[in-house]
Amino acid sequence: QMVGGGYIFIYISTGRCLAATAARAAALQRCDLSERQRWTREYHSTDATGQDYWQLRNDADGRCLTVGSPVAATGTAGLAAPLELQPCGTGGSWRQLVAFLSAY
Repeated sequence: QMVGGGYIFIYISTGRCLAATAARAAALQRCDLSERQRWTREYHSTDATGQDYWQLRNDADGRCLTVGSPVAATGTAGLAAPLELQPCGTGGSWRQLVAFLSAY
């Protein structure tokens, strides 16, 4: 979390940051701490199990991180869902809710 309440998300395996792209998509890019790599929590909810869910708005684009339509995953079995930037829905549409799970 940054001063002022914004967030930057770093994928530890590659050291890259989650960023808004010109194509209105979200992708991992070399970290430069620009506005396109800064995110603000727009909406927060907690389910019955205590799991927190966030809706994240990109500071540069003004749109929210959204799960796109599933597509065939490259090099793996199954499907993958690309991340897109869409107008922020009210009340946190399930496609715009992000949960962070501990890996430990």
